[in-house]
Amino acid sequence: MVRQTLGGRGDADSKRAKMPATWQSSTRLRGSTRRPGNLARATDASPLRRHRIACVGDSLTRGDGSHLTGPISKRISKFGNYPGKLQLALGNNGMPGWQVSNHGRGGATAIASGQSRVCLGPTLAGGTLGYSATKEFREALRVRPNVVLMMLGTNDSPAACWDAVQFALDLKDLVRSFWRLPSRPAVVVMAPPAPQNDTAALQGFGVRGPLVRDEMPRLLRRLVASLGGTADSRADSTMVCEPATVHFLDLQLAYSQKGCDDVVSHQCRRLYAADRLHTSAAGAGVIVDAVVRLLRKSPSCNGHVKVGVRAQPS
Repeated sequence: MVRQTLGGRGDADSKRAKMPATWQSSTRLRGSTRRPGNLARATDASPLRRHRIACVGDSLTRGDGSHLTGPISKRISKFGNYPGKLQLALGNNGMPGWQVSNHGRGGATAIASGQSRVCLGPTLAGGTLGYSATKEFREALRVRPNVVLMMLGTNDSPAACWDAVQFALDLKDLVRSFWRLPSRPAVVVMAPPAPQNDTAALQGFGVRGPLVRDEMPRLLRRLVASLGGTADSRADSTMVCEPATVHFLDLQLAYSQKGCDDVVSHQCRRLYAADRLHTSAAGAGVIVDAVVRLLRKSPSCNGHVKVGVRAQPS
């Protein structure tokens, strides 16, 4: 039986990674000018097996783009990059055998491109793009991850785009696409942090804060349950890294636990970038803390991971 536990937003100007998998690392080789990503890829053939986490989603996942090659837009440089922080945090929490890759795509929706409309308004010249049609999705599949962290839905929320039925169907298809991999990863479906709805900047994007805040977590909970899981996080917290399972992580709850109950409060503002939509570095840290707590609850995440076959280098 598939098990479950309880626990972005788009920019068309994001630069795409030139490497098949953009591994995150907090360190560089001494005397080397190579990007941190190359350091992680260079260890693929080492005797110590690396367990892989693929972070998939929109610009809330992509963050500041620091993992990408090439120039980075100044507009996104202050966004939080939770996958990059996660790599360091896992090592600091006794889980050094994990590699984290960032496959976030600005403007991505869960709704597939064949169903999606241009729904983000004039602020995003390129509109939306179904995640299943992106290069980032194909790269995430090539990684053959053991765990997938999936955070989509913010870009699906504009009125011109939102279709709850299609959203659920296409998100399920994304989960099943990863399950079909030889590595048979566990998938953690994460409810994205709700945007602050007190700023005119959100009007240009068309993102509906109340929908993301109120409807999205309930819908994602039901979606995960429909794939065979349960809604009780405490009952399944030890199953997070079991093969071909699905789990739910409520990042809005994680924000609330940091004092962010009122999105216009000072405590809440520090978790957001200036656009009140993307996370700040502090907000990315809240996501990382929630993910690390989830993984540490599971013995199968601590020291070893049960998989269908050995994951091959991408």
